Amino acid sequence: MKDFFKDAKMGDKLAGDIADNSIPDPYNEGRGRLLGYKLVLPKDVDPKNVNVKVKSCQILIASLCMGDSFSERVYVFDAKYNPLADSFDKTVDFSRFKMPDDRVFYILVGSADKVSSSGKFVFSVGLK
Repeated sequence: MKDFFKDAKMGDKLAGDIADNSIPDPYNEGRGRLLGYKLVLPKDVDPKNVNVKVKSCQILIASLCMGDSFSERVYVFDAKYNPLADSFDKTVDFSRFKMPDDRVFYILVGSADKVSSSGKFVFSVGLK
């Protein structure tokens, strides 16, 4: 599992692509695919001020995203892979769950739609 999750940190804006070779989304009846990120929030950052967002793109150049290619779905888990909330659309709301002491999150980015060949997106972590 460790190799599946890419590291993300405050200030990151990462380009991703959900493709046929991504893992199937078991939370969406096998429709759609998933990619994973590991995020550790620094202790000096108030989670209420953190903005974790996913934006799908029809066209993606570097980390510039234009248009929508799928309906974004985001799942958040703690360090033991326990779900912290129901899924989110586009933006994670940290006020919906208790902050884990270790502040480690595993985040799955997926599509609420069936993505047949490619679903480009930008995953960003920053302050509101």
